[in-house]
Amino acid sequence: MIKPLLFLSLLLTYTHNVHTTGCGIFGVKLLKLHKVGSSTLAAVVEAYASRHSLSICPRTVPKWPAPPLPLNTSPKKECKIITSHERSETVALHWGLSAFLETLCPRACKSVILIRNPRDRLLSRYYFDLLKGKHHLSVQEGPRGGNWLSLEEMKQLDSWLKYISGQDKHADNNHYLKALGINVSDFNKNTDATNRLVARSMLTKFDVVGITERMPQTVVALAHTLGCSQNMTEWVYPSLKSVPGRPTEEALPLYIRGAIDAIVRHDMIVWEEARKLAIERENALGVDFVSNVRILQKELQVHGHTGGKLTHCNKTTSSRKLHGFICIAMPSN
Repeated sequence: MIKPLLFLSLLLTYTHNVHTTGCGIFGVKLLKLHKVGSSTLAAVVEAYASRHSLSICPRTVPKWPAPPLPLNTSPKKECKIITSHERSETVALHWGLSAFLETLCPRACKSVILIRNPRDRLLSRYYFDLLKGKHHLSVQEGPRGGNWLSLEEMKQLDSWLKYISGQDKHADNNHYLKALGINVSDFNKNTDATNRLVARSMLTKFDVVGITERMPQTVVALAHTLGCSQNMTEWVYPSLKSVPGRPTEEALPLYIRGAIDAIVRHDMIVWEEARKLAIERENALGVDFVSNVRILQKELQVHGHTGGKLTHCNKTTSSRKLHGFICIAMPSN
């Protein structure tokens, strides 16, 4: 039997922790963009949901007759974890970013976006889709002749880039602008300074702005925002849906790099502003943030994140079953 004074002490400790940290109270809605490391971050969010028994929203697209209507009329039935393309990016594209930010999980939810260098994102998209046979590409198990940089492979990549650049509505053309609801025509006319202000104003709507190239910092920032940074060992993560061995941008011919730059020139502004904003927010978190980043990085090394497979790597998330993909270190996907 627990003694009354001990019970009171435990109760007061629990109440203090809940009200001062808020850990486990907040839901998370991740605007899941393509090939930015979003499956990795989704796995992090879903692990948080599992620890605190928070309901994960189904992948199906909400059937709204007119925007914006709430997903659930009863708070008791409201799902509080959004980690799928269907419940985030699709909603933002069809009904606007405000529908995602203000209508989905409107009560006690933190909004998160992850932005990656758009050059790397576009290449990752190409090679990932190539291995899966998506769009107009034929399925390849790997580079023909064993060399991703062969003339034949470069011709195919160049053809794909021309295909993308010739279609304004293609998902990979101005990917970030479309997701954030930024008018591409206005971006074409505006000055660089104005475009940066527009991009920043949209990004500041999110509680957490993460950078793929700074994934440990992003995860720690998320933990701090959720009031759950007391035990960073809980936040160790695998990296999912990667294509090992594919070429980096620096290894590509100049004409290919030029074609990539032409497609992502607007998204580069969004990434640069996102990086600035993320670092500014990190600096505001102070010494505890820096310490927790070191703890997480050490944990990742201990658990093999940078040196091999994670023993506890789960290849299935609520957002998607990841068939056939191993867990390797970021940001090589």
